[in-house]
Amino acid sequence: MGAAPSSSGGTIELPADVQNELQELEARGDRLTHYELLGISADADGGTIRRAYLEKSKRFHPDAWYRKETGRFGPLLSKWFQRLSGAYQILS
Repeated sequence: MGAAPSSSGGTIELPADVQNELQELEARGDRLTHYELLGISADADGGTIRRAYLEKSKRFHPDAWYRKETGRFGPLLSKWFQRLSGAYQILS
């Protein structure tokens, strides 16, 4: 399956797994706990929380996709990066 077209007519340059994860996050929305958002267990230690945040932030930081066509996923990258950052601040 090819890359999805963007609203501007170009091809979205986000990997399919990032697109899928953003769509899953949107579907679950406010039902996610901070731990679920980071993909860790509720008894995770500080190091695990930090590693999970760094891994997710590399995927969703808007600057990671600078000059790439993100189409409708651009606002989702910003939204979920902010939520990840908030979850990390609360848990760490």
